[in-house]
Amino acid sequence: MLNKNCKHDAAEVGERSKSCESHDSRASEDASSGSQISITIANPLDIIRLAETQPNDAAASCQIAIKALHDGFLNRKYELLGAVVGIAFNMLAVQGEWQKFCRNDYWKQFKRGPKDSLRGRHKALSYVMRFVFLARSTSEINLTNRYAKMLEKEFNADVSPEEIAAIIHKHGGIEGMRQTGVASRKAALKRQRKKDVKYLKDLTEGPGDVFSGKNGYKISHDKYVDIKMALALFCKESKKYFKGRVSN
Repeated sequence: MLNKNCKHDAAEVGERSKSCESHDSRASEDASSGSQISITIANPLDIIRLAETQPNDAAASCQIAIKALHDGFLNRKYELLGAVVGIAFNMLAVQGEWQKFCRNDYWKQFKRGPKDSLRGRHKALSYVMRFVFLARSTSEINLTNRYAKMLEKEFNADVSPEEIAAIIHKHGGIEGMRQTGVASRKAALKRQRKKDVKYLKDLTEGPGDVFSGKNGYKISHDKYVDIKMALALFCKESKKYFKGRVSN
């Protein structure tokens, strides 16, 4: 009974060997004829074995495996950056969590860490980014600060964390998104400078148009009050000056 089983197993092994040999021979024929073969090997050990007889196919297979790994890594990284945005938002939204974060032992290794203040909360995304990436050196902290700066607009706009990865992909990756942000800030600064020049010119010629909003100025209440007080003081001092000149 044992011998029959052994013969049966041997026969199965022989058939599998013939099948593999037949497959390998067809692959060799296809390769020699110049036709392209779809290679899906991703296991490094299998690629090493393939390289012993078909190094070109092994190189193509390794290329595909590395690209898939790289693409998968980037996609997961973008998803995790979205998670950081969600963490930072809820760190401020959930009562007591920001204070707990500020007291975390991780920050003891730094001279300055997050503070439970308005300014500290304003930098929540940067500090959470530093924490999750374990950023310690200057270069690492600069990198996480760039990530935070890059996603600052989405964070302030309360964009869903699940949408962050798609947004980064849309801009061509992290560097593409950073360049878009830089270009956008430069354009906004240029527009603001032009507006400031016109504002000062109109204010010099006559403040009436500035206050009336005739030229589309949007002045904050505090700025409005400051200007009114300055003009009132100027008028008061002018009256004193001219009154003194007339009496003399």
